[in-house]
Amino acid sequence: MPAPPPHPEERTAFASVHADFGGGSLLTHPLTFDGKELVLNYSTSAVGYVKVGLQDELGRPVQGLSLKECPEIYGDKIERVVRWNGNGDLGAWAGKKVRLVFEMRTMLISIRFASGNAKRGRNSSRMKFRQAACGLTGVAFVLLHTLAAPASNEPVVVGSEKQLFVGPWTEDGRDGYLVASMRNVTMRTGEAIATGEKVPLPAPGFVVRDGSLYRLYYGAPGIECDYWNQKLHCSLLRYAESDDGVHWRKPSLGLVEWEGSRDNNILFPNDDFPYAVASVGVNTVFVDPNASGPGDRLKASYKLTPPQELDPDDAMEPLPDGKGKYGFVSNDGIHWKRITGKLGTSGDGGFEPFWDGRIGKYVAYSRVKTFDDPRQVAYYHRVYGKRKMNWRARLLRMGRSVSDDFIQWSPEEIVLAPDDVDEANSIAPNRVDFYSLPVTQYTSRVYIAFVSIYSHWEARVKKDGSLSQFPGPGRHPVGYQP
Repeated sequence: MPAPPPHPEERTAFASVHADFGGGSLLTHPLTFDGKELVLNYSTSAVGYVKVGLQDELGRPVQGLSLKECPEIYGDKIERVVRWNGNGDLGAWAGKKVRLVFEMRTMLISIRFASGNAKRGRNSSRMKFRQAACGLTGVAFVLLHTLAAPASNEPVVVGSEKQLFVGPWTEDGRDGYLVASMRNVTMRTGEAIATGEKVPLPAPGFVVRDGSLYRLYYGAPGIECDYWNQKLHCSLLRYAESDDGVHWRKPSLGLVEWEGSRDNNILFPNDDFPYAVASVGVNTVFVDPNASGPGDRLKASYKLTPPQELDPDDAMEPLPDGKGKYGFVSNDGIHWKRITGKLGTSGDGGFEPFWDGRIGKYVAYSRVKTFDDPRQVAYYHRVYGKRKMNWRARLLRMGRSVSDDFIQWSPEEIVLAPDDVDEANSIAPNRVDFYSLPVTQYTSRVYIAFVSIYSHWEARVKKDGSLSQFPGPGRHPVGYQP
């Protein structure tokens, strides 16, 4: 298992490399790349800068691309193409073993080799995490990194993929995967900012980028319903799309008649789905690079809830497997076909699968209820009685499942659970539950999770805590190898 980050106590987000006003230097391991330009994501102070040079595999400066010939680069950019005396073309060195050497008084966030169409000097913006107005939402960012440091005789194959300084870290504090040596440089995780602002919560939804189009799937109320007495069409799934992720349109889909008209953007339920559904929620939608053909290039996980009672005069059929998460496939993102019964093996929370190209499997993280802490069970039984409080004695942990075909899933392996720090100053043995862990594969070796954490401040039957926002990588998943 890789070592934890060098500053695990910080509540932070993405990792970066820092050198103060005294300046520092950094040398990478030998690497091979694709493309013809080097692109940096960095941020300097008014007196800071970064320079970079190319070396051959023997450590000799490459003429025309050396550190000496690189002008000082300063500012705050997400993407900045490096140029040496006006020349930024590295194409002649693509596929060959090279090293990068940096001289810096700055924060360096990532490096990437591009094919020549990178934007020159895109301005950066600070990432902010907003405190939710409602106690039942909250996220934290987590980095899950994989791959060990390269063998001494093998180059790091970076291709054209963005490279983040996320470890694994060596005993001297280096990112052992990318960095061979460094002087007056520290590896850090960049701070995230909790604004404390209260913001309105939108309807649950999911956005997926499909080529040049952004697709939005979001929940919306149907008929007026009591939560405990679900009726047919209490909630609906609607659809919108955008070319830029900012300006949205709601197309008229004509899939179902609602309030006397088919001129609406209701996606689901619709006339092609024969089963009675009271409410529908979207867990995830993703473009599947492992699709067997155009008919299943998009996959989705929908949470379906049947009505409490089905009108005998209604021609609709009951859901085959009752309430749960179901798998769907689509070619166009609008017309969906159910292909599975319930997804996953347990848990009542979300189920957000994705295709993990590194291991060649579908992967999903979901909430798992366990009763495997005898201290927790004994405490609540003693305080509230066995029958009344049995449900509260359970722990909510996060499990990981894998699948070869998106239909059959392995049992969950627990990957995120409370530790001794979570139990500090707690009335009950455990004061933390994990409610959700949607994960995305950011690069081939970096995974990002958005964690909802429920902190119990009292041992009560109801309303004993809140799902709170903890910006930062968190202790538990960092270093876990999926």
